[in-house]
Amino acid sequence: MFEIVEEVMKFVRLYSKVAYRFTGMPQRENIYEYPFEAIREAVINSVMHKYYFEHGHNNILKFFPDSIRIENYWQEPPNFILGETVFRRNHIIADLFARIHFGEKMGSGLERIKEICRKENAPFPEIEFNENYFYVTFRQSHEYLKLAGEETTQKTTQKTTQKILEKIKENPEVTKKELASALGISENGVKYHIDGLKKKRLLKRVGPDKGGHWEVLGEAD
Repeated sequence: MFEIVEEVMKFVRLYSKVAYRFTGMPQRENIYEYPFEAIREAVINSVMHKYYFEHGHNNILKFFPDSIRIENYWQEPPNFILGETVFRRNHIIADLFARIHFGEKMGSGLERIKEICRKENAPFPEIEFNENYFYVTFRQSHEYLKLAGEETTQKTTQKTTQKILEKIKENPEVTKKELASALGISENGVKYHIDGLKKKRLLKRVGPDKGGHWEVLGEAD
């Protein structure tokens, strides 16, 4: 059973996206899309509490564009209260997991998931269940979305800057108005990118605004 859990987690790590934080240290910090340890805990609980006498349904982990959902078939215990009711569906599996420290604290899985999500600034998973099905849905972490948004903005800026340099190489006398029209951005946007190129000493203006021309001094990163 524990091999199944580890194989599932390899799959989750393989297909989850990652954003990077650069801290000035030689090694960058990886910020993953989902809290892996919390998902691992949910997978363990899914395996431990599945109703194995029903043979037509397997435990399922699904990837969606902005979430991961874990689904298993179970039988809801009488008077069940999420986060309060402690029960052992499959005693043998629970004992095996306890021996290898997978489920050593019975009934505390939900609290461990909450704690992991708090530490990783990730949303607490959405939990839904009825008499026969139990669903746990993890959303992308707040930190990942923040950094991924910054990376997307940075890549867009780099592409725009590169296009400006290419247009200037084609026509060194091109105006800001003509660049704005060609790139589909405002003249203020063109000015912003050109000022950045000047600061990096990649571009300079030779002569006046009217009658002068641009000179490319280097390539954008």
